[in-house]
Amino acid sequence: MADPVTRPDPAYIVRVEAERRHLEGLFKDRINFHLLFASLFMVGLGKIDDLQVRFWALLTITVVSFLMAVALVRTFNLVRLALKDIKSDDTSPYFKYQKETWWVPNANIILITIPWVLSFFFLLMTVFYGSKWHHDPNGTQDQSSSCTTFQVEDRSDRHVTSETEPSKQPAVVGTRSAEKNVKH
Repeated sequence: MADPVTRPDPAYIVRVEAERRHLEGLFKDRINFHLLFASLFMVGLGKIDDLQVRFWALLTITVVSFLMAVALVRTFNLVRLALKDIKSDDTSPYFKYQKETWWVPNANIILITIPWVLSFFFLLMTVFYGSKWHHDPNGTQDQSSSCTTFQVEDRSDRHVTSETEPSKQPAVVGTRSAEKNVKH
């Protein structure tokens, strides 16, 4: 004879459900804070030209981001424990919904990867800018990388002379009045 299925106490499940809501709210708020924090930091980082300051700012955001990720893992695990208890009641809606969406990963599992991805990105940028700072004795970002400079040598035998009256504006090169001033 099979043992009857033991169901958890319904009052316990109600308490767990309330705690799960609270924990998932914390988890959501912390993920959102991390995203906002990272976004604002990246905007501010773009304004820093000094490589030493940029390196220390990135090191700080990397440490803070990893600490936030660890805190999120703890909240994530608490949510998973609460959901495990709720799933033990095969009459709960969550049990039914979980069975019907078996092919989609749990959203919390997807969300927990975000702070880790951002933390590793910050770590890589810290190493990158630390290396640039190490190789730049001035400690400033190379400004030439943000613009293109052309050096043009004029080896022609044409020379532009200024034969206009001082009160008149010089003609713009490429106009008919400028071509009159060119001697061959």
